[in-house]
Amino acid sequence: MAVNIRKSVLSASLALTLCLSGSSVFADAPKETEQSLFINDTIVLTDKKKNDIEKLESFGLPKDIIQKLGNDVDVVAREISVNNLNMTQATNLSNGLIQSNLRAKEVAQGKYDPKEMYFTKAVNGEVTLPNGHTIAVPSNARNKISSKNTEAALGSCKVWTGKHCVDTGPYFNIDANTGFSKVSAMVTLPSVYSASYKGVVPYVLAGIFYKRGEGDYPDGVDLGAFWEDGRWRLCINGGKDKEDQTKDLWVSGQVDLPSQVYLVYKIPFDGQVQIDAFDPITYNPISGVSYWLPGRGFNQNGTNIEMSSGFSLAFKNVKNLTDGSYLRGGRFSNAYLYNNNFSTLWTSNYTAHRDKKRTDDEARTVQYNPNSYDYDYSVDINLNLP
Repeated sequence: MAVNIRKSVLSASLALTLCLSGSSVFADAPKETEQSLFINDTIVLTDKKKNDIEKLESFGLPKDIIQKLGNDVDVVAREISVNNLNMTQATNLSNGLIQSNLRAKEVAQGKYDPKEMYFTKAVNGEVTLPNGHTIAVPSNARNKISSKNTEAALGSCKVWTGKHCVDTGPYFNIDANTGFSKVSAMVTLPSVYSASYKGVVPYVLAGIFYKRGEGDYPDGVDLGAFWEDGRWRLCINGGKDKEDQTKDLWVSGQVDLPSQVYLVYKIPFDGQVQIDAFDPITYNPISGVSYWLPGRGFNQNGTNIEMSSGFSLAFKNVKNLTDGSYLRGGRFSNAYLYNNNFSTLWTSNYTAHRDKKRTDDEARTVQYNPNSYDYDYSVDINLNLP
């Protein structure tokens, strides 16, 4: 039976139509309190979306599926056009996106299936997983720290080894121009060597950030996949808990990912962030996680929203940049950006930043391999500095 934990929070203004499976077992999903919950996921019927619907109808996708897809008609229309999906693939992708959006609504209501998602909070840069293992979580603070041997630099370093300035781990990312609220891409998960007990954890690290001005990001989430105990799983680092600034919000998937996935991450409706992984051949859904974060500027229109892609090695209590850990061959390809009026291949024309981040020394461990700016690139990170 579904358990709703928001009776004390939800008001009579709840406006949500949701069909739930009677066989599902739900647990409490944490979220930040609001006086009311209003989910508006009605399709924004722009000329672009009308054109996408016409493409799907012409392709032969059933009208009831098209209707349920809502704002995700653009993703399916794009994949059919670009990758020549057959009806089985298109139906698999459509049904996966429909279920994903239902899942997002469940999370916004305070419900989730513990077989699919694990909610907890990160404390002091670490999160404890269901298996009892504790791993480092990337900091989503968007800063760079100088590693020059000066008093100012030494004062800003988490760890000064005498040779290297170490913060929270090397990070490469590409940020899109503001105005988009969805990304799709084929992602090759990197080969890794990581002694996670030492606190080095590989991540596929995409992001959704609310940008108030140049360099001013009051809110943002990292989302992607993490490697631990020989497994890749989806995750969202939701940033600071508004009710307890000493902790970060976290949700991770419970389903293992294969070596390559088709990823879709987005703002499905105002206040919600979500990421889903699909099989790159069949387009069957594999895993999905979602977080309800109202009042943080996340909006489905993409206003002041900066989407990103990237890779990282996250640190906790690391004393040097020479332990031999690595992340190699991680790749984003065929990356597309979406908003209600427009979808496009993520070329350099739509890129705001392309950076190796954290300290200068950490940045030196990152090798960026552009194939086609910026929709196709790979990244290696090697902790082997002299």
